[in-house]
This record gives sequence, structure tokens and C-alpha cells, in this order.
Amino acid sequence: MSLTGHDSDDRDELSRSLYAARRAANLGQIEAAKRAGTSQNKISRVENGKGLLTEAEAAALLTAYGVHGDDRRRIMTLVDTARAGHIDSRVILQRGAHHFQERIRQLDEQSRMVRSFAPTAVLGILQSRAYARVVFTQRMTEQQAAPSIESRMERHRMLDDPNRQWVLLQTEGALRWNLGGSAVMVEQIERITAAIDRANVRFGIIPWQTAARVLSLHGFHLYDHRAVVVGTRSGTAIMGEGDVPDYAALFDELMRLAVFDDKARTLLRRIADDYRSL
Repeated sequence: MSLTGHDSDDRDELSRSLYAARRAANLGQIEAAKRAGTSQNKISRVENGKGLLTEAEAAALLTAYGVHGDDRRRIMTLVDTARAGHIDSRVILQRGAHHFQERIRQLDEQSRMVRSFAPTAVLGILQSRAYARVVFTQRMTEQQAAPSIESRMERHRMLDDPNRQWVLLQTEGALRWNLGGSAVMVEQIERITAAIDRANVRFGIIPWQTAARVLSLHGFHLYDHRAVVVGTRSGTAIMGEGDVPDYAALFDELMRLAVFDDKARTLLRRIADDYRSL
């Protein structure tokens, strides 16, 4: 049995790999827990993407499953990454743009559903190179910003994976914030229009005319049911699954304010035309 297959698209790569490894070893969760010295409940939670393993726990499970070599190294790397980006009830402020871009890329790769909202700037996954350059050179030189820009451009390819779903929300105000000049913004909006023409991407805009009774001061990203990333001016906070329900409820409220599909494309064209007229 392959150690990458799974019967549920809702589970991340680590969860699917551990599930497949246990099945390949022909073990039930109870027997696996006995052999690894852990609990059946922990194995269940991890396989459903709702729990974490320590390195020792993961190593014990993989030994019980008879996983060695490249498969073992790959799964242990996933465990390390999951622990770095999924920390219950704690907040880490990450500084160092390129390093953190890589952390976000890893979260993207492990998630089957990514939900993102940006109130004041274009979402990173949708940014054009010119727009990203303006973003990163706010606090860095061109040379310092170059690795972060390249990392952000590399993330764009994730939109092409049909097995990963994206729900992306922007305010109209974010698109009308003339960052870098009208030419940059026209190119940026064209980039968005091209990027959202995918079956696995749902893009919404909250029009400025829409009356709202909800306020989100910062953008945020939801990675399955495992983690929330919240951006602030001074850093970026990674929060664990305990914070997901509150942000998921907020995201649902924001979605109710947005327009999608043809209405969103029409609004994008209107904004781009306004920039062209400047």
C-alpha cells in the first residue's frame, strides 16, 4: 500500500501518511496504540488532522508500523513542520520575511482547504511580482527582498493543484489602495482575474457600498481545521486549532458580505478601468 494515499481529501499530508502507514502494517488503532505506547484517541485525532505528535511519539508509531528509509524521513519532516506551524493556544511572532514565507508555503502544501481574508492589501497568493516588490521593499532593500518575492511567486503554483481548495476574500478598499501606482494596480488586478479562473478557487470581493456589522482589523488565513495565521504590522501570529472556530465563524460572516463569480469579475473590471483612467 502506498504511504501517501487516503480515502479523505479533508486530511492533510501528514494525517494521510500516518493513516496509510498504519493500514499498510495491517494494524487497528487500538493495537497500534499499544505497540507505540500511546492512546487510541491520539492516533484517531492525528489521523483526522486534529492533533499533534511529538517527535518521540511519531518515531514510536513509525517503528510500530515498520516504516523506514525515505518514507520515515519524509513523515518525520512533516511532523517537524506541523509542530512549527500548529501550536495550541500559543502565539509566535515570526520575524524574517523569507524564512516565514517558507513556513507559510509549508502550511499551504499540507492543507486541503485554505481560506484567506485581506482587508487592506492584496492577498499574497494573488500578488503580482511588481505589487509584491512594493510590499517587501517597505522595510527592506531590493536585495534583501528578492528571496521573499521569489518565494511568494513560487507559491502561486499551488493554485494549480486541483486537489487543494482556496476561498479568497478581499475588500474593495484593498484593491483601491493605490499601492505602487496605477500601472502596478492594473497589472495586479489582471493577475487576480487570471488566477481565479480555476475550478478550485473561489474569489469574493466585499464592495465598499455593502453595509457591514462585522470588523476585522487584520487579515488572516485558515489552514483546514489546524491553524490560523494572522498578520500584523510588527509580525505574523501562528495560532493553533483552539483559535480556528472563532476565525472560521468570522470568515463565514465576511463571506456573506462578498460578491462572487461574474459579479466579482465585473467589479474587478470596473476597478481596473478606474485605474486606467488616472
